[in-house]
Amino acid sequence: MNGVTAGMSLCWDDGPSENEAPLTDVGEVRRRLTALDGEHRTIVTIAADGEAHLGCGGDNRLGLVLYVTADNQVFHTLINETAASGADDVVMVAGGQPGRYPARQVVPLEVAVAAAEYYATHRDISPELAWDTT
Repeated sequence: MNGVTAGMSLCWDDGPSENEAPLTDVGEVRRRLTALDGEHRTIVTIAADGEAHLGCGGDNRLGLVLYVTADNQVFHTLINETAASGADDVVMVAGGQPGRYPARQVVPLEVAVAAAEYYATHRDISPELAWDTT
């Protein structure tokens, strides 16, 4: 299983089609997040059991927004600690929907990959990264 927690699936969009496959290789997480282009490919989800999942969307060049939830009630949103205080919102397409995101919620590709790979292997948020909880 290449370090992946058993029973997880990987979901992603590719233009008008939605795809889902068992997650068996943590390297596939990086490949899918790197493919996010904010136009044809705008979301990747790692689904665990029940309502537990990680969602990541956006554009790998502009930035990505990423959250984790165990129950669809409490959400942990990955934070960009280097974003300037008071920075303008970032406009991007995530999950097929255009939106405005606070700059502190838009993270570089490598930070999103680290968070997603940790989730795929531990089914939890990485204690090494910064999170807001709502």
